[in-house]
Amino acid sequence: MKKNILFIDPPGAYSKIVNTGLGYIASALRKDPGVNFKVLDLNSFGNDWNDILKNIFQNQKIDGIGVSINVGSMHAIPALLIKLKRYFPDAKIFIGGSHVYLDYKYLLEKFAEFVDFAVLGETENNISQIIANLGNRNGLSPLGAVVLKEDINKQVFPDRIEDINGIDFPDYGCFESVRRNNTTMDYYPILTSRGCPYSCIFCAGPKISGKKWRFRSPENVVEEIELAFKKYKTKNLEIFDDNFLLDKARAMSIMELILKRDIKMRLRFGNGVRADKLDDEIVGIMKRVGLYEVGIGIESADPEIFRSIKKGEDFEKIKQAISLLKKYDINLGGSFIIGLPNATLKKDIKSIKFVNRIGLNWKYVAWCYFTPYHYTEAYEMIKNEISADTIEKSYKRGHFTANYIQTKNYSLEERIIVRSVASRIPPMHADYSKIKLLKLFIKMEYVVFRNRDADLSFLKFNIEMLNKLFICFKRMLNNEVPKNAYF
Repeated sequence: MKKNILFIDPPGAYSKIVNTGLGYIASALRKDPGVNFKVLDLNSFGNDWNDILKNIFQNQKIDGIGVSINVGSMHAIPALLIKLKRYFPDAKIFIGGSHVYLDYKYLLEKFAEFVDFAVLGETENNISQIIANLGNRNGLSPLGAVVLKEDINKQVFPDRIEDINGIDFPDYGCFESVRRNNTTMDYYPILTSRGCPYSCIFCAGPKISGKKWRFRSPENVVEEIELAFKKYKTKNLEIFDDNFLLDKARAMSIMELILKRDIKMRLRFGNGVRADKLDDEIVGIMKRVGLYEVGIGIESADPEIFRSIKKGEDFEKIKQAISLLKKYDINLGGSFIIGLPNATLKKDIKSIKFVNRIGLNWKYVAWCYFTPYHYTEAYEMIKNEISADTIEKSYKRGHFTANYIQTKNYSLEERIIVRSVASRIPPMHADYSKIKLLKLFIKMEYVVFRNRDADLSFLKFNIEMLNKLFICFKRMLNNEVPKNAYF
């Protein structure tokens, strides 16, 4: 008898792009005659998904439920697990995903009442074996990538697939959002490589996907693009690689093949690109392919902080890359991190002034709160100053929502103020009262006034802020946002 398996991508904080990892799992299970499975991507349904969840298997018994977890969805996990246990009390529940890889011991202990085991690493080659052994402890325990809740201290050997050319293309036809949209996708995400050889102190990517850069051939990549565009009727491609441009010749070959096969598309980079890998030749051909938007990982414009994060990059290269992308009229943004180790309000204000001065498009600039991930150098730098409970609590807040991280030289209120100034939004924190947020707004006004200059105009800022407030209150009156979202 076939096993009924439900995979869930929880509601998150980032975007409605489908979960690529679950797409790869779906393609692997397509070849397994003993499994009947569906993918419920709650990230695409807003708050209207309870009935979908309860009825997705039309009252058939569900044998197992796999939940993919990243930091952006951590806030939703407790309530989701409670519902899963209530609706499907006999199902075996297992968790996987990037955040599980980093924090599986805590998660298995915290949610022991709901979760049976965790799956780590790249699961395309072993997911069928895992499903076949659901409920069989003796069958699961020997698997190096599986950690049972009763055995959280076992030595783990998660899989990393060396030849990623041999992996079947992701299958999104079984995703509930894609199925309900007549098997069409507005954006198609693609991973053309895995792994990262760099050593940025704040990033857990090399721990999750390995330091070794593993890449797919140009022919393999373009074959997926052709198949995806035909199957899902999309013209929008998002490349989510951490290091798409690491090998310029390979990147050029991919672009040349796209042009040769006359594939019409709009291209953007969901994870951004490294500035020091951009030159006129590669930007020119990407523009011809259809590049319209790209972000650059800048992180900080303070020289001392920039050097300390070990990106292995010259800041002058960032300036040159910005000029180059402007030349080709590409929507250009960047990503910055507020509160990196040794940062202060004064140092992070430099990033805001840099954005103003160099003319980045505010619409495409991402201002993220620093989150100390396990297994990173940044975590080791601050773990003695911030309690483990505070760090775990902050994981539930995501990158773009004020968390609880603060240091003796940089308070949480100051971090909120910096992001408010950077993003031109009123100060906000879910745990703060309206009175406290009002006081924080006044403090923000003082920070703006004190740091005003030709690059950070007090008058211009306040005109933009008043416009934001007007839009906010209008949305509140129309019940489009929770009334406690702002002061």
